[in-house]
Amino acid sequence: MKKELGSKIKEWRKRRNNMTQEKLADIADLSVDAISMIERGINFPTSATVEKLSKALGIPKHEFYITASDLQAKDNKQEMINSITAMIYGMDEKQLRIAIKQIEALVENK
Repeated sequence: MKKELGSKIKEWRKRRNNMTQEKLADIADLSVDAISMIERGINFPTSATVEKLSKALGIPKHEFYITASDLQAKDNKQEMINSITAMIYGMDEKQLRIAIKQIEALVENK
């Protein structure tokens, strides 16, 4: 998931007049290293970073999570767990608390 998202970000960046990592980092107020690590799939962007990249690239935020939210097409339980895990890494503390409550509600209604 990290590599897939990183590749998408790189593709979006290059489509913007072959924008460099340096230019994207400047516009998004991030370091070049941060952009590089995200594009290479080493790091997963936080929700705050997705917000910055979304604005800098002119890409709606939901596009960053399209592959992770495509759970209906996945039959393999482990793939679904991996997708959920990838989404969790991008959440801030408030979002995590909400997610925990929602998961607890799902488990209780089993």
